[in-house]
Amino acid sequence: MKKHIVPIVNIILAVIIVAGVGFLVYNGFFKNNGTDVSATQSTAVDATESTHSKSTGEHFKIGVVQHTDLPTSQKCYEGFINRFKEMGVFEDLEFDYVFEVNEDKCKQEIERLSKSHCDLIFTIGQFASENAAKMITDTPVVFADVTEPEQLEGVESNETPGGNVTGVSTYTPCFEQIDLIPLLLPDVEKVGSIYCLTDKEAVTQAYVAEKEATEKQKLSFDSYTVLTSDDIEDALEDIEDDEIEALYLPTDGLVFENLDEILEFTNEKKIPVICADEQTLKAGGFATCLINYDSVGEKSANLAYSILYEKKEAGSLPILYTFECFNYVNQNAVSTLGVTIPGEALNSVELRKYDTM
Repeated sequence: MKKHIVPIVNIILAVIIVAGVGFLVYNGFFKNNGTDVSATQSTAVDATESTHSKSTGEHFKIGVVQHTDLPTSQKCYEGFINRFKEMGVFEDLEFDYVFEVNEDKCKQEIERLSKSHCDLIFTIGQFASENAAKMITDTPVVFADVTEPEQLEGVESNETPGGNVTGVSTYTPCFEQIDLIPLLLPDVEKVGSIYCLTDKEAVTQAYVAEKEATEKQKLSFDSYTVLTSDDIEDALEDIEDDEIEALYLPTDGLVFENLDEILEFTNEKKIPVICADEQTLKAGGFATCLINYDSVGEKSANLAYSILYEKKEAGSLPILYTFECFNYVNQNAVSTLGVTIPGEALNSVELRKYDTM
């Protein structure tokens, strides 16, 4: 089944790849030109960091909706609050904080906030943000940790959202994750990736990773696509036959379900795994690059400041993409694989030792 695409899902894959192209064009343009998108788009907002540093005496009410209990969501919230403290305006603000994992109840809370005379609504995550954008039309909405802002109702474009919605989008930093290979594994030339063809996010991540690997890093990149757990063993056999030297694992539910089998294979064959998420890193992956979600919350607070204090229209403030990331290496995996990290790379990564592999 090497690099095999099942005919039935060809159309699905084509649609997903088109989405991946759009993702790559927008994010890749700025990255490959050495530009932080968020820095480019937030000149006016970031100016508040130096020009305003104390309370103005004004009072504002901010409704906050957090739908998941993921650590990333909590970090977004903490970064949001801490940024206002740094700017010295925290005492001006009243927060109505909602944490609700039940979808129906979350919608009810969004409706309640829409009627509670909030000056601004801050939403964390795709679900809360999509529903707030749909349900709230007369109050500014600032979102965080949304991978697909174009799905939010009323958003016309990233550059000029229009309406009453703006925020900070996040994405799995596939570019930066692939860039870890020449940094940490300079002798590697052949990279492979396993992912499920019906997982939209995984297909997009693998597509972007392949572009970065082949076009920028000049590495070979082979995809081993699967549809069920039964396909994993065949994919691993193909990876061994092709003498793949490093494996990239996107965020993929099917792959994660079979992670023990995959990592047992890669450890035995001494193949380092570059992964897209911290859960896989903790389980035994070699290295990853992760978004600093505190900074996502901080940038959201900057947008909120511009709306509340500088009286800017939410729809006039560009949606920000953050590229502030941290590189992590699993020290347990380093020992298991017998990898030697180049000395010059040690300043660019944080070594983490986990309790279990």
